[in-house]
Amino acid sequence: LEAKANLPPRQWIEPNTRRSLSVESRRLLDHHTPLGAVAVIHDLTAEENLRQKQDLVDRAAFWTDLAASMSHEIRNPLVAIKTFAQLLPERFDDPEFRKNFNQIVVQEIDRLDKIITQINAFAHPAELKMRPLDIRTPVKRGLELARSKFRVNGDVAVETELPANLPKILGDEGALAEAVAHLVANAAEAVTEQKKPKITLSAKPIHEGGRANAVLVTVQDNGHGIAPEMRGKVFSPFCTTKARGMGLGLPIVKRTVFDHNGRVDIDTSASGTAVSIALPATANGG
Repeated sequence: LEAKANLPPRQWIEPNTRRSLSVESRRLLDHHTPLGAVAVIHDLTAEENLRQKQDLVDRAAFWTDLAASMSHEIRNPLVAIKTFAQLLPERFDDPEFRKNFNQIVVQEIDRLDKIITQINAFAHPAELKMRPLDIRTPVKRGLELARSKFRVNGDVAVETELPANLPKILGDEGALAEAVAHLVANAAEAVTEQKKPKITLSAKPIHEGGRANAVLVTVQDNGHGIAPEMRGKVFSPFCTTKARGMGLGLPIVKRTVFDHNGRVDIDTSASGTAVSIALPATANGG
């Protein structure tokens, strides 16, 4: 019996019974002389039906979470806008009120726009443009993005450990910068109650077989850690403990890293949390 070829099984839907089948075949040999072939057919119908049912359940749960999160996030700015609009006729002659009205309405409309932008970015990610990168470039850009876009301010001390001898990776600079920005923003929120809030952003090579075959980027904070009941959910869309925000940051990070054939790990304790992303190095590492 010839060894099975290293190919995926062919799968099709049998038209009469609508059963999902797969087939694997091997040749029968006698001292390298072909005698025939053996075909093994697997009935995958039950497995396929179960997968489809689970997909429906997952999809329903996704849209339920999305609707609940969106209604909460959208209702808050709408309440503020409605309240000011209702007061406008009787207080229109008050210059201070008109000034506050203008500021609040513009602020809340911007907030609504950001919510919609975030959902669109999650639902329709941009096509990645992969090229050899020095990982320090998207990491530094991500830190600046966290400060400008997510308002990570100077109250949080940020230390960087980015050596120059890191192997290059194949990646999309913008997508990786966005992922780093989300990690830094999450870390900054985790340390808000600390007397000396601190984030460490580091990168180092991972060696295997005498060569650096990956780069490990870590964002470490000195917060109180992730609650045990939340640890298995942090990468799920719309899972958040924030007063504001839809909980899409870490799911975006996970998808971006997976799109780069990488890995995400979380190490958390009462003294802080470290989120690490491992990205494969290019073939020549340089």
